[in-house]
Amino acid sequence: MSKLRLSATALLATLALVATHSAAGQTGGADTTLDSVQQRLRNAVLAAKDKPLAQSPEAGQVITALRSTGGAVGLCSMTTIIGYSELLERAGEGLSERGRGHVAAVRTAATHLARSIDDVLDIAQIDAGEMALDLEDVDVGRLLESAAARWTRQAEGGGVTIVLEPDSDVGLIRGDARRLGQTLDHLIENGLRQTPAGGEITLAATRALAEVRISISDTGRGIPFHVQAHIFDRFVGRDQGGPGLGLALVKALVELHGGWVALESEPGAGATFTCHLPEAAQGAAAAPELF
Repeated sequence: MSKLRLSATALLATLALVATHSAAGQTGGADTTLDSVQQRLRNAVLAAKDKPLAQSPEAGQVITALRSTGGAVGLCSMTTIIGYSELLERAGEGLSERGRGHVAAVRTAATHLARSIDDVLDIAQIDAGEMALDLEDVDVGRLLESAAARWTRQAEGGGVTIVLEPDSDVGLIRGDARRLGQTLDHLIENGLRQTPAGGEITLAATRALAEVRISISDTGRGIPFHVQAHIFDRFVGRDQGGPGLGLALVKALVELHGGWVALESEPGAGATFTCHLPEAAQGAAAAPELF
């Protein structure tokens, strides 16, 4: 077995340790275990801070391993862990309060780790020029509704309200629905991290000058001025968990559509991220399937 396959196997073994450790309630807790696992991912990609991941030999081994069959199995394993943990959570009365806490921690840890790996792979794919858009007509209003639905439960758990305000005539845009949804997911997640209980996150969309502007606003603590200039850089905010690629990926995905992202924020007054998207995406379309 090659060293690359061994790296993927080691990652799976670490993930299994996360699940076992969290479920057994051993000393350290699930959050500490998650940090130790994600630290391996951060260490691998930090070496590429000043250059594309595709050009970093330090990150290349991990990326190649995750893209191999071993990496695919790893993501499937995490999906299995997430699925079974959700089933256990639904058991309700069959678990003690402490047991439910451990199951929830396992699900959260596996979900965060899976998303971290996805982010690294997506950034590497964009750097290598290998990501093609699956273009279609996307209903912007429904795009916002679907994104809000995915995050409503977590928002309500933190006492935050998600508000939808798309213009009635915003209509369709030519783009990749999955990648646009992924962009919104990262922006909503970022807003939830910044917004305290009682706050709001607003998803709005308008059409003007041959473009559609999708904005995600929050009533959170705002972003310090000295951070704003680097907010879309890679690895910013990695102290909050994960490799810190969320907003960098947002910028990359919007630019892949031929658009750009703007930030407006004042400390203590929330933040608004606006994605300026052309009506027809400028990125390369995926090759048609052969039958």
